[in-house]
Amino acid sequence: MSKHKQAKVKINPAISKSPKIGKIPREDGAIVFSFLRFDGQHKWCESKDLTTHDFWEIGEKLKSFEQTQWKHLAADQEYHHSVPFYKISKEAQEIAEALGIDDYEQIWSIRLTGTQRLWGVRDEQYFIAIWWDPDHQVYKTKK
Repeated sequence: MSKHKQAKVKINPAISKSPKIGKIPREDGAIVFSFLRFDGQHKWCESKDLTTHDFWEIGEKLKSFEQTQWKHLAADQEYHHSVPFYKISKEAQEIAEALGIDDYEQIWSIRLTGTQRLWGVRDEQYFIAIWWDPDHQVYKTKK
């Protein structure tokens, strides 16, 4: 005689489970800044010292951006814009690869004052700050 295993049947299976779908960034959501991946070791930051005045000015600017929606930031292409990674300087590309952020399609530039830029990547509502670029060295323009 062979013994057959009987399959167990669950009487009340859980029906509350549903597949998880990645969150779609909302363009009308406010920008949230993160400095967890900030890299202050790159060479272009050495060219300019950050003064107390600069710090407060930058702080106030970032504070005002937290009240801004992504769609409004993206609409102001003259000052704030995304750039494909392959267009930034070769050195910045190498550093991005070493930091493990080159898997994003693009990097964002937020104009703080004059030539000063804050570079980072967008992940849902977050702007993950990567570099402070006081002399616009990460992505050189023809202007």
